[in-house]
Amino acid sequence: MRKGRTNHPFVESSENGCGIGKVISIDGETATVEYFRSPVDDEPVRRQVATHSLTRKLLHPETRAYYRNPETDSIEVGRVLHYQKDDDLYLVRFPNDQPRMLSSDEFEVRCRLPIAEPTDHLASQVNETAFWHSARSGFVRHLLEQHGTSGGLSALLSSSIEIVAHQASVIRRVLMDPFQRYLLADEVGLGKTIEAGVLIKQFTLDDPDDHGTIVIVPESLRVQWQQELTHRFHLGALIGKSIHIVPSHNENELQARLHDARMIVIDEAHHLSSWAWSSDLTEKAIFDRVASSTEDLQRRVLLLSATPVLHNEKSFLAMLHLLDPQVYPLDSLDTFKQRVQLRQEIAERMMDLREDESNFFLGDTLEVLGDLLTHDREFQTLREQLAKLIEEDVDEQDNNRIQLIRSIRTHVSDMWRLHRRILRSRRTDSTSAYLPGRGGSKRITYACDNEKGLAEAIERWRLNVSAFLFSAEDQEKKVASELARVMDELASCEPRQAFEMASTRLREGDSKAIGSLPLCVDEADALQRIIRAARDCDHAARLQKLYQLVGAGDEQVSYVVFASEPETADLIYEFLELRLPKDRVLRHSTTRFEWMQFKSEHRGYVLVCDRAAEEGLNLQKRGACAIHYDLPFSPNRIEQRMGRLDRFGSGMPVQSAVLVCEGSAVQKRWFDLVDGALGVFNRSIASLQYVIEDAMQDVLSGFLDSGADVFAEASERLGGDEGLVANELKRIRAQDAIDSFDTDALTQDFADELENSDRKLGQASSEVFGDWAIRNLRFRSTGEEKRSDDVFTYEFTRRVDHGVRRPFGRDTLIPADEFEREFADSIDKLPLEPPAVFTTVPLTFDRVTSQRRSCRLLRVGDPFVDAFERFTRWDDRGICYAFWRYAPEFQSDDDPAVFFKFDFVVSPAIGPLASLCNQHAGASLNAVLRRSHAIMQPRFTTMWLDADLKRVMSTDARMKWLKPVFSKHRTTIGEDFNLNRSRWDAASTLYDMSLWRDRCMAARERSEKLLREQSGLPKWSEECIEKATHQASQVQQQFRSRLAMASGQTRSSLEVELQFESGLLDAQAEPFLTLKVGRLFPSRKHCRIASNHTPSQRTNPLTKAA
Repeated sequence: MRKGRTNHPFVESSENGCGIGKVISIDGETATVEYFRSPVDDEPVRRQVATHSLTRKLLHPETRAYYRNPETDSIEVGRVLHYQKDDDLYLVRFPNDQPRMLSSDEFEVRCRLPIAEPTDHLASQVNETAFWHSARSGFVRHLLEQHGTSGGLSALLSSSIEIVAHQASVIRRVLMDPFQRYLLADEVGLGKTIEAGVLIKQFTLDDPDDHGTIVIVPESLRVQWQQELTHRFHLGALIGKSIHIVPSHNENELQARLHDARMIVIDEAHHLSSWAWSSDLTEKAIFDRVASSTEDLQRRVLLLSATPVLHNEKSFLAMLHLLDPQVYPLDSLDTFKQRVQLRQEIAERMMDLREDESNFFLGDTLEVLGDLLTHDREFQTLREQLAKLIEEDVDEQDNNRIQLIRSIRTHVSDMWRLHRRILRSRRTDSTSAYLPGRGGSKRITYACDNEKGLAEAIERWRLNVSAFLFSAEDQEKKVASELARVMDELASCEPRQAFEMASTRLREGDSKAIGSLPLCVDEADALQRIIRAARDCDHAARLQKLYQLVGAGDEQVSYVVFASEPETADLIYEFLELRLPKDRVLRHSTTRFEWMQFKSEHRGYVLVCDRAAEEGLNLQKRGACAIHYDLPFSPNRIEQRMGRLDRFGSGMPVQSAVLVCEGSAVQKRWFDLVDGALGVFNRSIASLQYVIEDAMQDVLSGFLDSGADVFAEASERLGGDEGLVANELKRIRAQDAIDSFDTDALTQDFADELENSDRKLGQASSEVFGDWAIRNLRFRSTGEEKRSDDVFTYEFTRRVDHGVRRPFGRDTLIPADEFEREFADSIDKLPLEPPAVFTTVPLTFDRVTSQRRSCRLLRVGDPFVDAFERFTRWDDRGICYAFWRYAPEFQSDDDPAVFFKFDFVVSPAIGPLASLCNQHAGASLNAVLRRSHAIMQPRFTTMWLDADLKRVMSTDARMKWLKPVFSKHRTTIGEDFNLNRSRWDAASTLYDMSLWRDRCMAARERSEKLLREQSGLPKWSEECIEKATHQASQVQQQFRSRLAMASGQTRSSLEVELQFESGLLDAQAEPFLTLKVGRLFPSRKHCRIASNHTPSQRTNPLTKAA
C-alpha cells in the first residue's frame, strides 16, 4: 500500500474482470488502472484499458476497506458504512474503533484477483479472527467433500432427481470423455431425458460463458423439454438465451440456432435420421443442415434413441453419421448392413457362450465363433485356451474357465460394438426398483346398440365389396382392404369420422382421397346404412362406463385416458368435468401448462389425452392407471401410450383398462391380438416396432376378405414361445447384449456411495451454511410456509433505523452490488418488506423435498452454492488467523510457545492435462480433470509445526492443547483470545517478533516439504500413479485388437484416447497444493498481562518486513 496520491476515484473497466481499481494516468484513449489485490503485495497490479471502458464506482456499504494508519504504519481493515457525496468522503468503521471519514486516496478496496499465498498475511499480522476461519474452513471442507463425493458431476448432485446407478454410469462415462459425442440408447423408460438433462446442465457449469446449446425435438415434446429443464435441472433462466429448444420441422429456427451451438442434442433421433433418405425435400434439407453442423468434431453431440439397429439399418447408419461422419459415411449402407448381419450371427452365438453352459455345447459354440472370427487373433488366442479346458472337461465352476468366458465376451463385445460411444442400458434386476413394469389389462365391455348396428353395417359393406372384387387385380384388393381397415378403425375410435368417410366415399367414389377405387355394385346402399348408423352413435354408453371407472374409485388414484382424436378427447374432458370434483379433470395440451399438475402434485387427477400425447411424453406417476378409451389399429401406437406411464421413477406396475363394445367382433378380436399375442399390456414391445410394422402390413392386407378373423389368425402366428414376437425379441436382445453398457462394479460403488453420502451432505449442509452464511455473513433464513419449513429463502438485509424506535435487522456483510452481481441467478423478484433487500429463490437441503416441491437443491452445481464458493475463494476473511490460548496447565520450555497450523487441499496437477487438451481442438479440460480426480480424489489434510519447525503428530501430548477449536468462552483448558491489532502489541511484549516474518515463511516452506516428502502424500501419490498405470494398461489391452484391425479416422481416434490415458500419469506425480494457515500461542501467561503496553513501545514487524 502506498501513500501520497490525490484525486484517484474508484473505477471499474468493462474490458476485464479485475473489478475495482484506481486510475493512475491517462494517455489519450488509454488509461492505466492500478488494482489492489492484497495489503501485503510488494507492488500493485496495473492494467492498461480504454478510457471509454471506465465507469466511476461508488462504494456500497459493507465494502471492505484497507487503511494504513499513519500513526502506527500498520494496516487496518474496516467496512464502508456510508458515502458522503458533498465532501466525496466515505465513512469507514474499524474493529474496536470509532468510524473515520476517509477520501478514496486514503484507503484501498480489493479487486477481484484472488490471494495466492495466505502466509504473507499472517507474516504481516493481517489476520482475521478464528471465528471467521472456523466457519470458512468448515464451508470449504464441506464443499470439497461434495466435489469429491460427486466425482466432479456437480450437475448430477444439484439436480432435483434421484441418484440411480445406471444413469450415473452413463453420465459419468460421457463427462469423463474429452470428446463428448454419444448416442444414449437406453431401453425405453430408463431415463435418457434425465441423462441428457444432467449433461446439458454440466455443460453450462463447465463453460458458463460459452455453452450455446440447441435441443432438437418433435413439436409434441417441446413443452415437456422446457418443463424438464426448468423444474428438474433449474435451467429455466437460460432457455431462450443460451439453451434453445427447437422443433425438428422448423427449418428456419434450426438454421438460426445451429450456427452458434456448441452442443447439439437430438431427441427421438431416429426420426430426424430417417430424413437422410427422405423423398421430402424439406426433411432431407433439415437432415443435411444438422449433419453439416455435427461435422465439426469440436461440438458436443448427444443423440437420444432407443431404436434397435435390426430392421432399421438406414436410420441407424444416419445416426452414427451424425456422431462420426468420417467413419460412417452415408454411402456405406451396403457395408453397414453386411456388418449388422454378421454381427447378428455372432450375437446369437454369444448368447450361448454362458458360464453355466455344459462343455459339450460350449465347444460347439466356440467352433462356430471361430469360423466367424477367423481374422481376430486376440479371440483365437482366448478360444484356444478355453478349448483346452473344455477338452479336459473341467468343472463349470472352474475359475480359469469362468474368466476366459468373460474375457471372450468382453473382447467380442468391444470389437463388434457399432460404435464405442453408443451407451445402452438394459432393464435388469437393479433397475426394476425404479421401473413400474406393466400389470396387465382388463377388458371393460359396454353395451351400445348404436355402435353394434354400426359394426354390423360396416361388416355388410365389407362383404359386399369383397365379393365384388373377388376376381379383381391385387392392387384394387389392396386399396379396398385398406378402405375396410380404415372404416372399421374409425368406427372403433370415433364413429363420427366413419360417418364422414362413408359420406365422402358415397359422394366422391373415384377421388384419390379415399383410394381411387370406383364404387362397387350395391355399395351405395351399404354406405347409406353406415351413415345412418354412425349418425346415431353419440358415445353415451362408452362415456357412462368410463365415468363408472374413474368416478366410483378412490379419488387419490390418478388416471390417464387415451383417445385417438382431439374431438373425442374434448368430449371426454367436457363430460367428466361436469361430473367429477372441481379441478380433478385435466386436458393435455402441447401449448398450455395447466395439465402439468398431473405430474407435480400428489392428488388423484384424470388426465385426458389425444394422440398428440402418445410419443415421448413423460406421464410417470406412482400408481397411475391407463384407460384406453379406444384402441387404434397400430400396436406401436398402443406401445407408445404405455410408454408414457411405464417409465423410470413410477415404481408400481401400470394397470390398464380397455373399453370394448361387446357388439363389435372387430374390437374384441383386436384386443385379443394386442393383449394376448403381442402382450403390449404386460411388457414393452418398443424394440419390435419395425418387425411389428411389417407384420401388421401383412395382417391388414387380408382385412377385406377376412375381417375380424384376420386378427385371430395373426394371434396364432405372432404369439406363443415360437411365434414371431418371441423369436424377434431373442434376436434383438442378442444385438443389444453387444452394445449394452453395463454398470461396472466401480461405478455401482460410486453411485451407492454418492446416494448414501448425499443424505449426510444434506444434513451437514444446513449446519455449515448456518455458520458461514447466517452466523458470519449475516444472511437471514426464512421458511417458505412456516419458520422451520424444509423449503426456505436466504434474505440479504440492511438494518432499518427509524430514529425513534430501536433499529431492527442486521447488515449482511457483503456489498449489495457485489451480491447482486455474484448471486444474480439466485435472486427472486418478489416485493419485499424491510429489512430484506434481496431474497433468493426457494431452496432446500433435502433431495426428496426438491423433487416434490420443484425447488432448487443446495449442492455444488447450484448457482447459489457456486456463487458462494466463488465469493469465499475471493474473500480474505478467515484465510489466516492467530489467537492466544491462555492455558494455566500448559507445560513447555518456551512460554509462550508458537505453533503453526497449515490446512492443505491436495489435488492432481492441472498443467499436464491442460497441455494435453491444448493439443487437441475441442477436448474438454473439465472432462480430463474428472478422470484425474477419479484416480486422485482431492483431499483436505492438516499439518502442525512447532517453533522449531518440527511436525507435531496426532499422537503428540501437546495436541491436547492444540486440537480444541477456538472458543469465545472459557473452557476446561483455559481461555482463547483473538490476536487483533492491540493484542498483537500485547503479544510482542511476551514473544520476540523481530524475526516473525522470516519464521512464518520458513514454516510455510517446511510444511510443504514435509508434506511432499515425509507424510502419507508420497505413498498416496504412488498408489494413484499405479492406479492410473493399471487403467492405461487396461485401455491399451482393450484397444490392441481394435488398433490392429482399424485404419484411418478410427485408428486416429483410438490413438488419441490412449494419449489421454497416459497423460493422467503426469497429473498424479506432482500434486497441486492450495493452503490456509493459522497460528496458535498456547501459554500459561494471560494475554491481558501486557494490555497496558502502548503501541509506541513495541517493535513493529510490518516495518521490519518492509
